[in-house]
Amino acid sequence: MVNNSSLKIPFGLKNGELVHISQIVKLDLHGRDCGCICPNCKSPLKSHISKNDNRHSYFAHYSSDACSAQQAYETAIHLFAKKIISEKAKLLFPAITEKISDIPQLVEIDDQYDGLLNNYGFSNVLEIKPQRYIALDSVKIEQTIEDIKPDLIVCSGENICFVEIAVTHFIDENKKEKLKRLNYPVIEIDLSNYCNVRDDLESLVYEIIDNPENRKWIHYPQLDKARELAIKKRTEEIKNTENDNIKQQSKYIERYRTELKRLRNNDLVYQNISKLNLYKELPNSTLPFYLDIPICEEVYINCDRRIWQSLIFDKFVYYRNDGEILFNKIQYWLENYNDTFTINWQFGSDTKSSARNFYVAIKKYLRYLSFLGFISPIYEISKNKFFKFDAAIWHSRSLDVLDKYKERAEILSKAIKMMSNDNVNPDEYIERIIHKELDVDLYEVTTSNSPSDWVM
Repeated sequence: MVNNSSLKIPFGLKNGELVHISQIVKLDLHGRDCGCICPNCKSPLKSHISKNDNRHSYFAHYSSDACSAQQAYETAIHLFAKKIISEKAKLLFPAITEKISDIPQLVEIDDQYDGLLNNYGFSNVLEIKPQRYIALDSVKIEQTIEDIKPDLIVCSGENICFVEIAVTHFIDENKKEKLKRLNYPVIEIDLSNYCNVRDDLESLVYEIIDNPENRKWIHYPQLDKARELAIKKRTEEIKNTENDNIKQQSKYIERYRTELKRLRNNDLVYQNISKLNLYKELPNSTLPFYLDIPICEEVYINCDRRIWQSLIFDKFVYYRNDGEILFNKIQYWLENYNDTFTINWQFGSDTKSSARNFYVAIKKYLRYLSFLGFISPIYEISKNKFFKFDAAIWHSRSLDVLDKYKERAEILSKAIKMMSNDNVNPDEYIERIIHKELDVDLYEVTTSNSPSDWVM
């Protein structure tokens, strides 16, 4: 709402031409020397030229019998808006948009594709008609059509549009209905925020010609047709995106399975494991199931999972004496002493994601060891660094799962056996089986809120 008491007159008429107060300031014409009259009532104006940078210069009526400042202000802004649109011969026409959540057809498609609109970055706004600048062939000011006199009638080729300038008064419902009845496109430009005189014209010109936020469509005759076309286009985009995604997933799955088969190597497994401390306790050299747990990100580790899981278990659980597992120690060992398993740089799309997934796989494996009672639940020191954590050794120097965790071990082992070797989402499969059989969440039971929870 415009505060009418704060309105000052920004323009005057001098020799029949509309002039801005800034032009009078440059000429240093004070008071009645400005030689201007009111654009509305045509009575004399006087100029108030401020020397204070924090205050604006403005016009005021010389006579108390003149019209109000609001009337003069509104007439002046209207006249300037009409003048500048005519001179520039171009205008930014606003976009027409609608929330997709309000369009049943697209909501149905979103449900059909399981939330595709959000998953693939589609905006929740459907652009029915984009905003765009239109060059104007002609501008007619206050020309009456039937019983309607719009502020401007602008033409571009054979296209005609009515333009209403709102300063302190906006189009009322009665006028809206009349405009719609004529069935011409109508936009309204809201200049109510420009409620005080500025010492330059640039901001006002921008508000009139260029500001996308202060204009809207009052009526657009082909709205239904444009809306139908926009919905059809977005529907095709969604379907094409889904098809592309299916193709990409298929390529990833094929590559994932090929990589798993490449990494699986029985000869290398026993060459490496026979050097470990835990090897002498293996009955018939048979690995326990928890040294061969499928994990989604294992393809980012460049060796058979039995090798890296055995190494992690042997080095940081089975053969440890200090009772702690610290991220920085694991990381230091991996970067400085480990030459058996490394990051599989060729599988990832970039080095950053490859390195992250390498550590993600190791941390997920340690969660399984926590689930089986070999180590405590994991205390995450930093939520920003996925792998930064501490844990405690609960059960070392033995390859046997404690009795209190035998049920968990049986369920985990069963889930692994039931799973196909090339399952591309083993984590989800295993977690679902654990939740179904034990009614627990794997992440919750392997997460500690504080090291004080580390009591066996």
